[in-house]
Amino acid sequence: MPRPEKSLIEQIRRRAIAGPQVVTGIGDDCAVLRPKAGYDLLVTTDFTLENVHFRREWHSPEVVGRRCITRGLSDIAAMGGKPHTAFLSLALEKRTPQKWVDRFLGALLAAAAEFDVSLAGGDTAQSNRGIQADIVVLGAVPREKAILRSGAGAGDLLYVTGRLGGSAAAIAGLRNG
Repeated sequence: MPRPEKSLIEQIRRRAIAGPQVVTGIGDDCAVLRPKAGYDLLVTTDFTLENVHFRREWHSPEVVGRRCITRGLSDIAAMGGKPHTAFLSLALEKRTPQKWVDRFLGALLAAAAEFDVSLAGGDTAQSNRGIQADIVVLGAVPREKAILRSGAGAGDLLYVTGRLGGSAAAIAGLRNG
C-alpha cells in the first residue's frame, strides 16, 4: 500500500464530509447512523475489481472512483430510494501509486458530494492481486414504498442511460488497440 493503513484512513477521514444521518463516522470501530423515522433502510454492495471491472491502462482513477460509487447509487435509485451514506473497503497493492489513490478518492468523494452521500467508514487492506474496492451504499425509501422486482408491475418499465452497446464497443476497441 502506498501509505501505512492509519495514514490512509486519516487521509480519507479528512476528505470525507459527514451528513446529518451520520452521528459518528470514520475513525471509530463502527459508524453510528440515525435514519429518518417513517422510512425503510436500503442497503446495497458492489465490488469494483482490477482486471475484472477496470484496467489501469485503460481507465483513469477518476473513472474507476466514480464508477465504484455510482454502481451503488444506481441500485438505491432502482428501488425508488434516496442514497445517504456509503462505506468503502479498499485493498491496494503495495506498489499502487499515491497519485492514483488520490485521484480515485477525489472522484469517488466528488460523486458522493454531488448526490449528497456521506462516506461514513469502511476498511483498508493490502492486496496481493490488484486494486479491489467494495462500496456499500445505504439509502432510504418511505416505509413500504420500495420498488421491488417481485412487486406488482415489476418488469413493466426499463430505464437506460447512455447508448446501448457502447460499453461493449469501447472494450472491443481497447482490446484491438
